[in-house]
Amino acid sequence: TALAERLTPEQTIAAVNAYLRVMARCVLDAGGILDKFTGDGVMATFGAMSDPTNGALAAARAALAMRTSIAALNAERAARGDVVVQFGIGIHTGDVVLGAIGLPERSQYDAIGDAVNTAARMESLTKEFNVDSILSSDTAARLRGDGISLRPLGEAHVKGKANAIEVFTLV
Repeated sequence: TALAERLTPEQTIAAVNAYLRVMARCVLDAGGILDKFTGDGVMATFGAMSDPTNGALAAARAALAMRTSIAALNAERAARGDVVVQFGIGIHTGDVVLGAIGLPERSQYDAIGDAVNTAARMESLTKEFNVDSILSSDTAARLRGDGISLRPLGEAHVKGKANAIEVFTLV
């Protein structure tokens, strides 16, 4: 990442771990399940092991908490003269397959499927749209009437999808 190019290896690990602690706490506080850490990223599922009808709302609440928590972390880092961190959140709603993947001697809990891939594509769009969150139209539809404010961003062509997807950002 760009952060690693500006910091020593030790500083990079400290910054990434501080960031991941904040993000993971927001996931857990919103009732999500931490699927995995991928370098400087967090993969989480919401509603998979509880009420799936509340998954989109829980994910949106976690994302809003992440925004607030990262702003506080960045204020602390800036006050110390440290580099601040940037983040992007992708949220998509859909079916996933959950289970232990790997070998009997070494397996890990994982979520796989098109919804996982689409969520990752939503996250990558945050840079293109210059926002910190991108939600798919499937997620936005589930949030109607839940008090979550969204701003439409238009349509985006997503790798692996034949048709463009309407995307939104959290306000």
